[in-house]
This record gives sequence, structure tokens and C-alpha cells, in this order.
Amino acid sequence: MKKSLYIIITFFLIGTLNILGQNQAKMANLSQKASIESIYVHYSNNLLLTGEYLFFRIDVINKKQSNYSNLSKLGYVELLSAKGDRIAIKKVTIKDGMGDGEIFIPTNTPSGYYKLIGYTKATRSGQFSTFFKDDIVIINPYTNEQKVFWPNNESTVDGNLEDLKSGAKLDNNSNRNPIELQLNKSVFSTRDRVELQLEAPKNLQGSYSLSVRKLTNPLTYSIKKNPFNAGLKNERAINENNKIIPEVRSEIIQGTLRALNNEVSAANRKIAFSLPGFNNEFRIVNTDNNGDFAFNLEGRNLESNLFYKILDGQIQDFKIEIENLPILEVAEEEILPFILTPDMENSITKRSVYNQIENAFYGLKPDTVLLENVKISEFGNKFISYELDEYTRFPSFKETLVEVVDNAWITNQGGKSSIFVRDTDATRETVGYEPLVVVDGLYVTDHQSVINYPASKIKTIKVFRNQYTFGGTIYQGIFQIETFEKDFFNLYADLYANLELLRPDVPKKRFKQLYGKEQETSIIPDFRHQLYWNPYLRVKNAITVDYFFTSDVPGEYVIELEGFSDNLSPIRSVKKFTVK
Repeated sequence: MKKSLYIIITFFLIGTLNILGQNQAKMANLSQKASIESIYVHYSNNLLLTGEYLFFRIDVINKKQSNYSNLSKLGYVELLSAKGDRIAIKKVTIKDGMGDGEIFIPTNTPSGYYKLIGYTKATRSGQFSTFFKDDIVIINPYTNEQKVFWPNNESTVDGNLEDLKSGAKLDNNSNRNPIELQLNKSVFSTRDRVELQLEAPKNLQGSYSLSVRKLTNPLTYSIKKNPFNAGLKNERAINENNKIIPEVRSEIIQGTLRALNNEVSAANRKIAFSLPGFNNEFRIVNTDNNGDFAFNLEGRNLESNLFYKILDGQIQDFKIEIENLPILEVAEEEILPFILTPDMENSITKRSVYNQIENAFYGLKPDTVLLENVKISEFGNKFISYELDEYTRFPSFKETLVEVVDNAWITNQGGKSSIFVRDTDATRETVGYEPLVVVDGLYVTDHQSVINYPASKIKTIKVFRNQYTFGGTIYQGIFQIETFEKDFFNLYADLYANLELLRPDVPKKRFKQLYGKEQETSIIPDFRHQLYWNPYLRVKNAITVDYFFTSDVPGEYVIELEGFSDNLSPIRSVKKFTVK
């Protein structure tokens, strides 16, 4: 066969596991690149009640080039307990150096002090891990266990009790080059439109986070970090895990294949991984001498259920352990205490009741998922596609193949039925290689399972006739099937195993409450404390306009705009207003 007919597609970090076999010089180069990244996390509030959301944006800055980093493609934000236990971890896609997400505080979270941590795998791949860190207070109003917030006479923190009861005051310090926040008025009614005008000098154009929330006095905590008091100065800790690989192209999944008995070895095994779904992803990887492997996922499909099959062994003889990121060993340090006092009871009770009502109506205020609804083939676009509804339907797969699909057929040799794909020279002779058969993103070696599948459930058949190399194996073409119900795996579950992955948060457009001309007056209760959160407010002109609506909760509110300009100037602007 002509060499021009061979298509060899090389996937980054798959196949022969070259990523884990990189020499020390290459890994040192990656670590050196990683050291130029600095992390900053904008977030909505540093005093939360259980049942509330913490919204955040993570910025990845290239300190050397003084711009947003294009190195890491994934970022991580964690919530750690005071003892260093992992309470929550979020993986977010980084685009143009920015990513955003949310952390829900479960109602069973104990009252106490917590740490918000932000990093990338790149900032944790060298000798030292560098990361963003700030302290957060969480109050669980459904429990009497509040001793952690009782006054401590032995506290060495400077300041009198009145200072500690209310925490440090809101940071109102103006910027050296401020972006001015102007409102259409200073006092608003409930469900009123607030028009916000931002006036910025040309040199302060950029993408900023904008938070609008209620000030629940006296229920406040210390001044949270901002671009001025934290900037790009990250925390530092010794990195004891040298296996962390920077995600410089896309998401990386690392793991180990373990043998369950002494009669088999996990070394140099071939594994097929499938991530079914609308944009399915498929990988074949080899383990190294220790059973370790790594592969990348492109992020077109954010399903977390990963299926796998041992291609050169029995699945019951092995198990796979996905390597989770180790918890950061954050150094213990004294933090500013939060003192719980009787005058806070009413504020906590009201806010807790409002949270319960808001959560009850959460389904009526949905966010919008921003995934592209475009089918992207895992194997390129040089397929001959057959949409079976456009043809006469036949009851069996065999008949469908004969009557509808060109250049593919079924052979029977030694009692085994196999699918074959004709090569591009239009010969019928068997070339010695079977095609790569994939159904709904699942790699299929037992072709009989496909042949027995009801043709009425098949939506599309695609045939790729060129010879194809994938995961170190040569295939005579690709035979790809997409079903209507994506239920092929359910019929042949014994052929595969599955495991749960930590995947990036699905990108969303946050729900924006509208009233007046934008929306008819609603009878749905509106007890939002967080009126608005926009992680990507683009300030690109001298005057930028935005708006939001107040809720049914009166009181004092604060608007906080913060982040870094395009030239990395730190920005923080604050504006208060009242709702009556």
C-alpha cells in the first residue's frame, strides 16, 4: 500500500507514555517555566453561611512577561479546613489566563476557619509549590457547635474586643489610578434597576470581576486579599510530589494500573479509555514498567464517567487508581479571630432563612451552560458518513451494511465474525488489519456485539478508509457508530470497567435577575444577598455601562470591582448603596 495512504496521528501524552519518560532536562525546563506563573483568586465573600455559594475567578499571571499566562490550561481552587483537610476542589478551564467557577458550602459543613487555595499544576511541579491563599470563615447556623468563635483570653492578636467582633472594616482604600464607579442614584427600592457606569483611563482597560453583595453588619470578617495587598506574591511550600505534570496543552489524567494477583504484571499493558457523550473522546495508552500512565483530554466533553478496557489482559485481574492531586501542606499560622456575639443572632437567622428560600427556588433561576453544541470528530473529518434515517431502514446490522454502507463488510473466519473496511485502493483483499471500531466513543474489540446491536437504534455510521495508527497499533480504517440513546455500553457492561474523574467545571453564564421592561413582575420570592457576580466584565472604553436589579432584602450593599488591567496594574474600586 502506498505510504501516502498512511495517516499517523500522534496524540500529546498518549501511546508509549513518553510524557512519564521525559528526561530530567525536559522536566527541569517545565519546572523553570512553571516558576514564572503567579496565581490570584478573586472571590465573592470571606464570611459565608452553609447553604451559600462562593463565586471565584482565578487569574494566572506570567510574571516574567508581565501579562496573562498562556502556559497552564487548567486551574484549581480548593477549600481546606483549618486542619488541612480537603473540603472541596474545583478544576476550571483557563483561557487567556483566566477561569471561573463556584463552590457550594454544604449544610453539614462545621463552623470554623477555612483556607481558600488557588494554583495550577505548573505552579506545583517544581521543587516548591506556589499558590494563592486566603482565610475564610464559615458559620453553620444549624448547629450549636460554635466554640471555635468564642472569645479567647489568651489570644495574642492585637486589638480590642470591639475590633474582633466585627472583624476588620471593609477595605475602602482608593486606587492610585482608580476606575470610578458611578450609580444612577444612591438609594434604591426593592426590585429596582441599578445602572452602573465605570469611568476608566485608557491605560486601565482590562477584564475585571464585579461583585455586588449585601453587607450583613455586624456579621463581617477581616479584609480579604485584593490585588493591592496580595498582588502576585504567592505562598510557597516544599513540593514532595515530583510526578505532577504541568497541563501546558490540555487536561492531563495520570494514574497507575495495579495487578490484583502475583500471576500477572501491570507493566507495559495497553489500555483503551473512552469518554462517551456528544463529543466523545478515546485514548489508547501503554503503561510503563511501574504500571504508570498518563494521557490528555481535550475538554470537548466534560463527562466524568471514564470507561476502560485492558486490551492485552483480563479486566478482572487489574484495577486502576487515578492519581489525585495531593493536598497542599499549608503552614500553620495565626489568623485574625472571628468573635461570635449575641447581636449577630438576628442577622444570621434572617440570612439563613433567606438562603433556604433562595435554594428552594434555585431551579427557577438557572445558569446557562456555555458548551459548544458542535459535533467534533475524535478522528478528524475525512469520514464517509451515513445518516441512516436518510435511507431505507433495514432490520439488521448485516442488511444495513450490505444495502447502505459502501466499502465495509462482515467476514466469518474460524467461527469469528469481524467487520472489515476496504482500503482506498478499492481492493477487497484482506490486508491483515481490522478497523478501529468505536461505538459512542467506546473502543470495541468484540465485533459480534456490534453486529448483534439493533440497527433501529443506530443514528449514524461513519467509515474512514485510510490505514490508521493509534496508540502504537495499525488499523485498516475506522468504523464509527453513533447511537440514538448512547446505550451501547449498558448492553455490554461486562466488557468494560469505569471510574470517576475530577473534571473541569462546566462553563456557565450566570443567571441575571431581571424586572420591569426586561421581565414581567415575578411572584417568585427574591431574597438574594449576592445581587450580581460577573467574573469577566470587560472595560475597554473610557465609559463602560452595566446594570443589575436589587432583591427584596433591604439594607446596605457594596459593589467591588477588582483585578488586573491588561498591563497588570492592580485595580480595586468600591462603591456602596442602600436598598429601602
